[in-house]
Amino acid sequence: MEINNFSSHVVPYYSSNGNIALVLERKSPEYNAPYFNSALSLFGGVSKNEDGCAHSSLERELREEFWLLPDVDVTLDMGIEFNVEKSASSDSLDEKSKLEVQRIGKILMSNVIYVSDFIFGVKPPVNKKDINICVSVFLRELSLDELLYITNVQGKNNGKVTPDNLRWGSTTEVLTINQINRTNDRFAWGFDKVINHLISQNHIESNFLVANVLDFVSVRPFTYTGLLERESPKFSEYERLGIELRKWISSLLFVL
Repeated sequence: MEINNFSSHVVPYYSSNGNIALVLERKSPEYNAPYFNSALSLFGGVSKNEDGCAHSSLERELREEFWLLPDVDVTLDMGIEFNVEKSASSDSLDEKSKLEVQRIGKILMSNVIYVSDFIFGVKPPVNKKDINICVSVFLRELSLDELLYITNVQGKNNGKVTPDNLRWGSTTEVLTINQINRTNDRFAWGFDKVINHLISQNHIESNFLVANVLDFVSVRPFTYTGLLERESPKFSEYERLGIELRKWISSLLFVL
């Protein structure tokens, strides 16, 4: 199997009696229209070669996304080709607000659990050419206090809390699956199928599945039962599992 790149993402969720709330990014109305405009996505992004493993990629991504590392202006690369325009907004966060957002990043990075990898297959016209992405997914179960803190911070900043929110016109939102289904919201990049898989496999306790599942991206679970010594895959271990990685440029990055 030939893979264009790796990415790592986290599903932050709070569960109560089968009802779950998710912390998500809503893409801008211009994001890869008409396929994923205003669609929901998971925090995380494409790995750099020097990250070494999926968990390190996720941690670096969250540090960049929540003001804990200098943010890098992202660049489309590694086979991902579609039009994304920067927001014309001049909004910014003051230092106090950045500190509050940094705490969200620290919450999302702590106590994550690696669940599985998924192979995302993306074909034209969604992307200009066929690509395969190996997506590592982690879970972070939130306490009620953590959920309320995140909800408060994103609410008072109108969802504009991360550098990507400010640069690309996206928003950070806290939504239940019931809310998502009532408004018929879409997920970008096959994350709807990922969330439904996690629920159906009892990784997340939920009475509901995401209803509006798109067919733009094929999603196949790829789990490493008994094959890895670590809690998340090392990039060097993929080759012996039958995955061939095309040459990728580690200095460039794009967040799904």
